Formats: sequence, structure tokens, C-alpha cells
Amino acid sequence: MGPQDESSDDELVAASARGDERAFRRLVERHGPRTRSFARRLAGNSADADDYVQEAFTRLWRDAGRWRSEGIKLSTWLARVVTNLSADQARRARVRRSVTMEDAPEPADLGQSAEAALIETERRSALDRAISALPERQRAVIALTYGTGLSNSEVATALDTTVEAVEAALTRGRAALKSAMRAQGLLQGTVKEMGS
Repeated sequence: MGPQDESSDDELVAASARGDERAFRRLVERHGPRTRSFARRLAGNSADADDYVQEAFTRLWRDAGRWRSEGIKLSTWLARVVTNLSADQARRARVRRSVTMEDAPEPADLGQSAEAALIETERRSALDRAISALPERQRAVIALTYGTGLSNSEVATALDTTVEAVEAALTRGRAALKSAMRAQGLLQGTVKEMGS
């Protein structure tokens, strides 16, 4: 790739502010997949997640000249933007969307039996539905913690709250997910992976 591979996020943002599209592409490569994963968990669908991620990076490009990290990581800033976009969307009237091909379950691994693949698909689908049913703050905390791997402190910064509030929301969110998965007989290996 080149010398930008070792560049810090701050250096890449500064280069982007000067119009360096290559530096900006490097930021997107570096932070895009995690940001999209988080946005997908938060939004519950690929279309909205893609919109949130595109808007977050559009804002980064537009505002790169004003970027001052001041102790906040770029990944945390991106998570905050996505969280705010999701909250704005939730405040607006919810419109039912048709299911797209992207929302369809992943194809089963050919090495698995058809039954095992069906169970795994149902488990993942049930977990996604359970996460989507959580209150907004719990859903955001779960998605940030498990979708991006941010620490509780970073999640608190992204959500503009305290570490204690994040921990409380995480505890309540995991309990709600356990209950939902247990009610469907799908607890094994799902919420346990999320630190229960």
C-alpha cells in the first residue's frame, strides 16, 4: 500500500482535509467494516446501516479540516455519529421495509448438515430480532460493545454518558436477550458468547 499504512488516524484525517482522497480511502478501509458491523446491529437492517455509515464518512470528509481528536478515537467518533443517526431515525415514523436479498440469511456452510445450518440461521435471526426489540439505549450499548469491540469507557464517550450507565444498560440488555432467547429455546451459544 504505502507510507499511509502506518499513518495515524489523525494524520490521515489531516491529509483528507487537504483533499487527499487516498488518505480518506485508507480511513474508510480501516474503519468501514467495524462501523458497518456496528451500524447493522444497531439498525437491524442493511439498508439503514449502509445509510448511516455513508453519512458518517460523508461528515468526516466534509468536516476533516475541523477534526481535533482531543482524546477521542476516530472509531468512537464514528460510532457516536452512527448512534445519533439511528436515534434520529427511531424518532421519525417507522416505515415497514421490504426484505432485501442482503437481509436474507447467509448461505449455509456446505460442511454443516442441513439441520445444523437451519438451527444456526434461526438462532442468528432470533438474536437479531431480540436485539432490535431492546430499548434504544440498551441496543446501542450492546451493538457498540459487541459490534465494535469498544471498551465501556469508549462506549460511554460515544453515547455521551457514564461508564456506570453503560454497565447498567449492558447488564439489562444481556438479561433481556437471555430471556428472549430462552423463551425460544435458543439460548445455547448465543448470549453466552456476549459475556453472560
